[in-house]
Amino acid sequence: VPQRYLSSLFTGREEYLAKLKNYFNNPGRNMGRRLYLLYGLGGIGKTQICLKFKEEVENEVEYVFWIDASSESTITSSFKAIARNNPLFSGEEKPSAYQVLQVISRMKQI
Repeated sequence: VPQRYLSSLFTGREEYLAKLKNYFNNPGRNMGRRLYLLYGLGGIGKTQICLKFKEEVENEVEYVFWIDASSESTITSSFKAIARNNPLFSGEEKPSAYQVLQVISRMKQI
């Protein structure tokens, strides 16, 4: 997750947070890897929703990966940041974005 901070003015968005929590914590669903795409116009609060959700669940999950899919270069940068900041990659010398994707794809839960 990028080094961004939840705004002290964050309010509302309970509907979106509830949907995220239900999606990731629903015991009726397969407990394997879960991915969620949150999209919309710039400036409507997507980042703040994600940061609030991360804050609420960070003690319940082992990994939270944030991939900025704005462009091919931001996706690559996101994968490189995951490799830099995650012990899963501590033994590898600068893994490529593809190698990071391969490791994530083999994980049972995200």
